[in-house]
Amino acid sequence: MSRHVSRLGTALRTDSRVIYHRQAPGVHGRDQTSRIQNRPFNISIVRASTQHYPLVSSCPDSSCECAAIPELDIDRATNLGGTAPGYDQHVVISTGRSDWRSRIEDEGNVPGPSVPVKLRYKSGLKDLIRSKGSSLKSTPGLQAGQREVSLARGLKKGLGRDGRWFDPTQTISITNSSFAPPDNLPGTAPTASAFVFPAFQWISGIEDTVLGHESFIENYLLRNQSSNSVHKLSITDVKKPVVLICSHNARDNRCGILGPLLHKEFKRQLGRLGLHDLQENIGMCSHIGGHKWAGNLIMYIPPGWAKRAGASENSSALEGRGVWYGRVEPKHIEGLIKETIFGGRVVEDLCRGVV
Repeated sequence: MSRHVSRLGTALRTDSRVIYHRQAPGVHGRDQTSRIQNRPFNISIVRASTQHYPLVSSCPDSSCECAAIPELDIDRATNLGGTAPGYDQHVVISTGRSDWRSRIEDEGNVPGPSVPVKLRYKSGLKDLIRSKGSSLKSTPGLQAGQREVSLARGLKKGLGRDGRWFDPTQTISITNSSFAPPDNLPGTAPTASAFVFPAFQWISGIEDTVLGHESFIENYLLRNQSSNSVHKLSITDVKKPVVLICSHNARDNRCGILGPLLHKEFKRQLGRLGLHDLQENIGMCSHIGGHKWAGNLIMYIPPGWAKRAGASENSSALEGRGVWYGRVEPKHIEGLIKETIFGGRVVEDLCRGVV
């Protein structure tokens, strides 16, 4: 049976238990005009308002046998509540890969294969040995003096501490993902694409050049209506839940090992439930923090998302929110799909926060 939790201060409480509702940093009393070059912007902020989220204390057992996981150094003692970071926007860049260099801004835009995670077991699930593929090395094909360009690099450069648009009152999280990038035809200017939350929009046609990255920052992320840029973006509203699973092996092999297992299990369980239309929105992503609590994932539930027929309410209590989970194993996936995506309920013992 689910219980409703009410928000007190910065935490959602039920008796002595706490689920944290994370708000964007610096929203109280903030001037909505950037102090950087007096550039006005109008960002959809995750504000701290009174919320009521249905809650289940633990994840229901899977109805079928799930993949086992190796013995990993996972912190199972820390209370996960409140460990999700606060941010104003989350940009999730499509790369078609499941692993990246440790710092994603070191990636170039030259296509390359996903970095394989090869697992070999000497005794059951113990003594796991991992070997990295070669795609973490320098990107081939560049001439001397050429500079690699990538959307992650451009955004981090422009929005980072030394960047042109740095604003300490704004936090924009930049993440790479395994979602397929655009097909760039030979002889055409390269473009990039990305999900943006909490706008719940899919942005394509981002010119993958320095000017294109700057245009995306000014015209979309900062909503600078006075910009003279001519770069046009294609914007599509996201209507289905998006799940991001950390698989950043080059950063920490715990997520590198568990991420692909969880990704495979999500696809399998959605297939079992006949929900093939949702499989395309399950992706792996780069570092989101908290590798010691692997597997880590975020479930973004879009505005207007309705529960399936037979539910007690039409719309999900979590619509327009992102639910962060940690210490997730394959055995939890079926329960998370049923409880959070279709039940609109937060699974308490795995929840890192709701943004």
